[in-house]
Amino acid sequence: MLTCAMTGTNLTPNVDVSVTKTDDADPVAAGTNLVYTITVNNAGPDPATGVTLEDWLPPYVLQVEAAFSQGYISVLGTNLTWYVGILGAGASATLDLTVRPMQVGTITNYVSVTVNEIDTSPVNNLAEETTVINPPIDSDGDLMPDWWETIYFGGATNGIAGADDDSDGHSNLLEYYAYTDPTDDRSILRITGFARDPDTRVTFASTPVRLYTLQFRASLLTGDWTNLVTDVTGDDLQTSVTDTNLGTKAIYRIKARIP
Repeated sequence: MLTCAMTGTNLTPNVDVSVTKTDDADPVAAGTNLVYTITVNNAGPDPATGVTLEDWLPPYVLQVEAAFSQGYISVLGTNLTWYVGILGAGASATLDLTVRPMQVGTITNYVSVTVNEIDTSPVNNLAEETTVINPPIDSDGDLMPDWWETIYFGGATNGIAGADDDSDGHSNLLEYYAYTDPTDDRSILRITGFARDPDTRVTFASTPVRLYTLQFRASLLTGDWTNLVTDVTGDDLQTSVTDTNLGTKAIYRIKARIP
């Protein structure tokens, strides 16, 4: 006769995955780099699979660079997803995320982590970091901040506000206001598309760190400008706005400002 015995072994894996987030400086000046260090840890007792971290960046914060110890990353707008993968018991993974906050004030960055298994302590699956963003540094007082002049002109005081280095008809200062490249005549604030389907759709070059106002009037040379939309946050590369005034002939122009 064959006798079988079973012990009380738990066949359901249990993990305790946690996430922490820190910034490398606080406060920082607007336009300068800020590095977040995000650490995901598995306290076990079992390996964690399908470890995934979501990071929702605040408005007017640009992603610059990401360095991570394992897995891969995808980015959609201001949402970053880090697919960590498998973390053994006692193991951890780290992401160093470099960003550039563009708006003066206080920003808070939130992250969360999920796993396939039962997490015995989900309260530590969330983390946040708050950072004060000071006005940008402008050593020469020309209204173009040091970081901008350093990127495009090689030094904090090398740019000339009234000059037009790329000969595109927009001064260096205006290009800073529009967040376009003052050394590339193809990078300019402009309307890039116009279509009727059946409403009028106007498309313009844009960036997520500027606010845009689209205006119109009936005549090219005379008349007051009327706002179609005001202070719209731009999308990456280009933004489209629909004018539902069917049949109205109009001249359009686009304006940008710093948030």
